[in-house]
Amino acid sequence: MSRQERLVIIFLILCVVIGTGVSFYKNTHLAQIQVVPSAITKSGYIKGKTNINTAGPQELASLPGIGPSLAKKIVNFRQENGLFILPEDITKVSGIGKSKYESIKDLVTTENEPRSSFE
Repeated sequence: MSRQERLVIIFLILCVVIGTGVSFYKNTHLAQIQVVPSAITKSGYIKGKTNINTAGPQELASLPGIGPSLAKKIVNFRQENGLFILPEDITKVSGIGKSKYESIKDLVTTENEPRSSFE
């Protein structure tokens, strides 16, 4: 066996050893990472969902696109018409259309909606 053939064999063995090490590392360390199915705010912080049936005006106003006056409308609507059954029922409030709902749908809950096993 020539010197060049031995170097190629050593190189291939090193590739297998390094590949096995990388695979082992990924399987042991990356398996510990858990995905948290929470809403993520625009600032990038993980945050729990806002219950639109119990949240006050300040908490509602912290949602994207919902200012203080719209938050008051949500609270007034809730007092006059009762609790929201589903999160999309918030579109019944004047000033909240489909596009605004789309921007907050992952950030709100009514606690009446079916829960997944991941929450």
